[in-house]
Amino acid sequence: MQKKVSIIIPFYSGKEWLKKALESVFNQTFKDFEVILVNDGSKENISDILNQYDGRINYFEQVNQGPAAARNLGISKATGKYIAFEDSDDIWLPEKLEKQVEFMEYKGLTWSHTGFNYWWPESGNLRAIDVSNIYGDIYLQCYISIKIATPCVMINREFLMKENLCFPEDKRNGEDSDMWSSIAKLQPIGLVQEPLVNIRMRGTNSYSHAIERFKIGAEAYKKLKAGAKDIPKGIVRIKRIYYFYAKWFKGKVTPLKEFVAKCLWTLPYAIERVYVKKLIRMSNKDERFILRY
Repeated sequence: MQKKVSIIIPFYSGKEWLKKALESVFNQTFKDFEVILVNDGSKENISDILNQYDGRINYFEQVNQGPAAARNLGISKATGKYIAFEDSDDIWLPEKLEKQVEFMEYKGLTWSHTGFNYWWPESGNLRAIDVSNIYGDIYLQCYISIKIATPCVMINREFLMKENLCFPEDKRNGEDSDMWSSIAKLQPIGLVQEPLVNIRMRGTNSYSHAIERFKIGAEAYKKLKAGAKDIPKGIVRIKRIYYFYAKWFKGKVTPLKEFVAKCLWTLPYAIERVYVKKLIRMSNKDERFILRY
């Protein structure tokens, strides 16, 4: 029997974190789902985890190609009406699936996301992230900055198949943002505003790497210059700043270079915040696409 939701989990490292992530999935109040775990070339032995769930996990392996390729493999194996993504180091709150599926079914949505917390497990601290304006038509917002966490996203599987959409496998960072931009061009997004996911914060979280952000922004600028005619010039100018920063910070990343980069990042970041507010005012947000908390 077809399941309502296919849950795709890429795994590369952190076996103990994977255990907690899976526990949060199987503790969901909503039970009509299948779990697709994709081992992305991990060297860790997780046979005990697979045995623990005794056939309740659809398990696949691939040589290490990155999370984009792992998620794409998971999508190709999915059978559910909806596809949800969980990362192997993050945690879903128990009602995440129930509330999100109910909202999508009631509103007839193609895709949606939920609110989330940044989570420091060592201290137990949580910080709720403001996603209150990320709903409806967000296509132009995607070119600036959108706080959509991948473990918060749910998408109609038939839509992905029909549009032949997948994560760009040539990227190891920012691949999810590219995917959301492609979907946002075609469909508005729904938002369950309540924080229903805890995103683990640790030293390797790429959100804090300014130089990496410069590289991602530079790639976006190159694409825009190549012919994105529907993008306002203001967005192109912002991405041009990232392009020049990326050229300045070529070569090996050092703590000093990263510190200087973070200081310089304040300029485009401030401009982005102002521009995003302008886009939100222009977009006339439709309340049908948000379930407020």
